[in-house]
Amino acid sequence: MTRKIQVLDKNIAELIAAGEVVENPASVVKELVENAIDAGSKFIQVEIENGGVSKIKVTDDGIGIAKEDVETAFLRHATSKIKSEADLSAILTLGFRGEALAAIAAVSKLKIVTRPEAQIAGVRLELKAGDREYCDDEGCSQGTSITVSELFFNFPARMKFLKRDHLEAAAVGIWMERFALSNPEVSFKFIKDGALKLLTPGDGELLSGICEVMGKDVAKAVLPVFLVQDSLNLEGYVGDPTHTKASRTTQFFFVNGRYIRSPLLIAALEEAYKNKIAVGRHPICVLKISVPGSFVDVNVHPAKISVKFADEKRLYNLIYNGVISAVTRALQPQISRDVNELFKDINKNVPEFRAPESTEIRKYKEIEMLPVAFKERIDEILNREPKAVGSELSSGTLKEEKGENVYGNLLFKGEVLRTYIICESGDDVVLVDKHALHENLIFERLKEKKQKGFMQVLMAPHIVTLGWQEYDVAISNKELFLSLGFEIDDFGDSSIIVRTLPIEMLDADIDVTIFEIIRNLAVGKNSILPQQQERLLYMIACKAAMKAKDKSNELELQGLIEELNKKQGFVCCPHGRPVCCVLKRKEIEKWFRR
Repeated sequence: MTRKIQVLDKNIAELIAAGEVVENPASVVKELVENAIDAGSKFIQVEIENGGVSKIKVTDDGIGIAKEDVETAFLRHATSKIKSEADLSAILTLGFRGEALAAIAAVSKLKIVTRPEAQIAGVRLELKAGDREYCDDEGCSQGTSITVSELFFNFPARMKFLKRDHLEAAAVGIWMERFALSNPEVSFKFIKDGALKLLTPGDGELLSGICEVMGKDVAKAVLPVFLVQDSLNLEGYVGDPTHTKASRTTQFFFVNGRYIRSPLLIAALEEAYKNKIAVGRHPICVLKISVPGSFVDVNVHPAKISVKFADEKRLYNLIYNGVISAVTRALQPQISRDVNELFKDINKNVPEFRAPESTEIRKYKEIEMLPVAFKERIDEILNREPKAVGSELSSGTLKEEKGENVYGNLLFKGEVLRTYIICESGDDVVLVDKHALHENLIFERLKEKKQKGFMQVLMAPHIVTLGWQEYDVAISNKELFLSLGFEIDDFGDSSIIVRTLPIEMLDADIDVTIFEIIRNLAVGKNSILPQQQERLLYMIACKAAMKAKDKSNELELQGLIEELNKKQGFVCCPHGRPVCCVLKRKEIEKWFRR
């Protein structure tokens, strides 16, 4: 049956258009605050009740709207920010589409009171579902106050998708934090159900905003970033490597004052921290990028969070170079101390090799006579993983060992420093790193995946709350998670439910492990190479293994040694670090002058 094509009713068309812009109370606040910022405001106050569903009130001291323009402002595609096609290629304001006010008015009861500086009296306009109900002069101060009441009262289909009030309020709070960080010259005040939640000084200092949003401890631990490359400018702050988070919720990127989400920028940031922070942790950042209007296309999505860049490589390099420079400066004092200590040890233990007190450390990795132990320490100082394939300790130095059964049959004798297992092997004393050994054993079992009970069903499924990006990566890779032993599913509200674990993981930190798997999948999440999957197994084995300094009972340690005795040529952990060090009896007796 052929259906007749007809033009939609005006009200239905407006609801459809509103649905593209107004998703929840937070999106209303975002649009209204952006308009207030574009109006040159120095003070912006946001009040909400019941998560913003009952009431949202945004008050500013900006330029206001002229009386003759107030009603026009609520027509679709009415805007003062672009006038021609050419303006679309160089947008520098936060708003420009001319859709927000019309969309908000279409799904609420809205009141606006506004006055420009040049007018003696202001004007008050009231709308219900987009229709004019009242308009008249009203005394008020310069600026604009917009009150949105009963959001979605005429749009029940959208109302049922709203979350609980405290979650909707939290989403509003997140946007207020973003605005405070992107506009430190503006004083922001956020009131939730009558309680003050945020107040920034508006002193123009980004560090002040970081202090109010993230706390004093974070503000004390951030590093300044500044870099200019041609027409691209980068400034802001990043966390020092000792201050990290389990998720990316404290990573803020702004392009020309606009908060954006960009996997490209995240990848550049985290590459700069590679091997400088613990696995499963993420750096803090508040980074502001200034680019020519023609370099970025913000006209991609109604929410204006996703953007396109004309030259992604240049932007990636800007972020990477700016951040790694800041982090390197912060690490340099410790690196210098480590280098000096290393050279002192070399001079003491290798008399034939005289290392200077300070020099370019990197080149010494290539010197033939330098023992493996010191090359490994150079790798550690340079924040790279050691490349040694196996080592033996003799008179304080290490040398490579090859072949099968390199340790012989080990007899368990005890543990020292809650880290090293002491064993005897003939006339030798062998020290075994319990973490490296356990990690290796787990890794091999995970690789085989043939042993009974590879996965363990959790009696109480575990819920992991993720950021939107992590959630997207996890759900897109459910089959991969299952191949690693994790059965996961969507739990709503950007959370996943974990139903099974690899049996080796039962005592490990599930959240940290899930975040680390996601971090490894974040780039190129739709395909993963076999070697990448193997690296994920490395990481899972590392998380599941007993840790240095952990208290271990003798039976556990004896069990590890018994497994090691069955291995052939088993000399290093999955990351390439030695499992054992051998002290020869002759060398021990020489040390004690026997």
